[in-house]
Formats: sequence, C-alpha cells, structure tokens
Amino acid sequence: MLNYSPLVLNQNTSGMHINSGRYLTPTPEYPDWLNPFQKQKWQDRGFVVWDATRRVVTHLYASYALKILALMRETDSWKTSSFIVGSPAYQIPIPNTTRKKKTNETVTEMPQEGWVLTNKIELSSDRAAKFFEFLTAEEEALKQIAGDEGKDAREALGRVYALLTGYGNKRREMREEGKEEEPPKKRIIPTTIPKGRYFTIPQAAEICNVTVRQIKKWIGTRDLEAVDLPGLGKIIEAGKLNKFLNKKMLDPKLQLT
Repeated sequence: MLNYSPLVLNQNTSGMHINSGRYLTPTPEYPDWLNPFQKQKWQDRGFVVWDATRRVVTHLYASYALKILALMRETDSWKTSSFIVGSPAYQIPIPNTTRKKKTNETVTEMPQEGWVLTNKIELSSDRAAKFFEFLTAEEEALKQIAGDEGKDAREALGRVYALLTGYGNKRREMREEGKEEEPPKKRIIPTTIPKGRYFTIPQAAEICNVTVRQIKKWIGTRDLEAVDLPGLGKIIEAGKLNKFLNKKMLDPKLQLT
C-alpha cells in the first residue's frame, strides 16, 4: 500500500493526491470510471491529477512535479489563462507498412520523434491556482519522494552496469585463456509482440485483486489471453485484461478457484 496526502476537490469531478510509497496507508478510493491501466497509475508513487469529466488520470513523477512548480513560480500566465499538465513520454513514430492505402485516401503526416505530453488535462485559471497551492503545500513531501526516485534509478543503473561489467570480464577471461564462447546450439526465433500496453502477471493480479497463482490458472484454462515471452514469462495486453474483467463480472465460472 502507498501513502497519500489529503484530497483536493471532489473525486467525482476532479482532484489530485500524492503517493509517497513510504507508509502502509491505502490510496484514495478508486472512482468507478477508472480502467485497469488508470487504476495502476492512480496508486503509482508520485503525483496524481485526474479529471472525471474527460476520464483522464495523469501521473507525474515527483521530480517532474517540482519542475512544474518552479515553472509556475517563474511565470504568472497561468493565473489568467489555462494551464496544461500531462505525463511526459518519448514518442517514436512507427510507420504501418502492412496496411494498404485506400484509393483517394488522404496521406497523414507522420508525427515527429521527441518528447510529448500524454494524458493531458487542461486546468482553468481557478483550477491551476488550486494546483499551484497544492504543489506548494506538498513541496517538502515531493522532494523526499524525488529523492527516493533518484535512489531507485541509481540502483537500477548500478545493476545494469554490474551485469555489463560481469559479462565483459567473462569475455576477457575467455580470450586470455584462449577459449571461444560457444555459439548457441538452438536457433532463437524472435517473438513478435503486438503494439499496445502490457501488464506483467503480478500487475494483473494486483488489478484483479487476486493471487499470482489465480492469474496463472486463468491463463492455463485460456480464460485470460497472454503473450508468452520465451525465457522471460508472460505478459497481458491491457485491452485483453479489461475485456476479461468485464467478462469475469458476468460469468460465475470465473470466480476464484
């Protein structure tokens, strides 16, 4: 469970909260319109903003929320006009080479590669003022969470560096001993993963509020469709999981077993 700060506004319309991930305190109750992917973002560590009218949940890392606060302190344009918040993401355009162009179809320009904002919410000047007030009040908490984010990032990079260093040392030792690395005996066939968002089995278990064993059983009985990544495990596409959840509510055979 994650820690959260007091809510702002009515969750039936819009609002915001902070998840620190430090204390055993539950997140605010989910609004009934959240989909499984939004439920995950609702409780991720960091800063969460939502808009029930547009059914959008925006998750911000604490370090990014602090940058927004600094920007709002430097400029006051948001006091008289709207202010847009969103989750930063790096966009990589992928052309669809399999789809055939229809006759007289207008050619759409490919989006540019680079950083974009996803799950955008446009705040009116009044809501932007409440947003700024909330960020200011929770600045110290955001700094603590940003420190945790930085620590986790450094640890992750450290693990990657250790793996690369270990592999490099092994290759060097083999060259010094005059040994060659044995080629793989079996031909590795690449796995094609359809475009989309995916959940791991533990994430799916958390969304469904069941055990990992139960998710694996539903996959085994083919009630829940999953993509098998050889040597890595299985992942579940968000749309398939959402469809399964709707089916589970109506089918008594899919109750816990």
